Amino acid sequence: MLTFPNQESSGYGFQGPGMTGHSRSVVEKQAEQLSEIISEYIFGTDDDSLEAIIGKILRAKKQTLGTAESCTGGYIAHLITSISRSSDYFKGSVIAMTMMSKSRYLVYALKPS
Repeated sequence: MLTFPNQESSGYGFQGPGMTGHSRSVVEKQAEQLSEIISEYIFGTDDDSLEAIIGKILRAKKQTLGTAESCTGGYIAHLITSISRSSDYFKGSVIAMTMMSKSRYLVYALKPS
């Protein structure tokens, strides 16, 4: 996902220290050219969130998603379910922190120490 903050009329907005009108114009032109080259790999811009884009793709492909999380503590599931009607494609999540819970709920193969 490419993110271009502070969208302007050109569709791209760039700002920063030392950024003049001319340098901004050059960067915007290069960003537009790059976007054309890699357009099949751009799934969103500006304020599009990754979780919204994932939902849009899953709906379009009539696919579903489930997650198994550990160190993220359910945060991925939280982000996915923050999108309205995510239950259309999100089946649920398992949060397994310990090796015992991973092996019990996720058929996680325990390796001998």
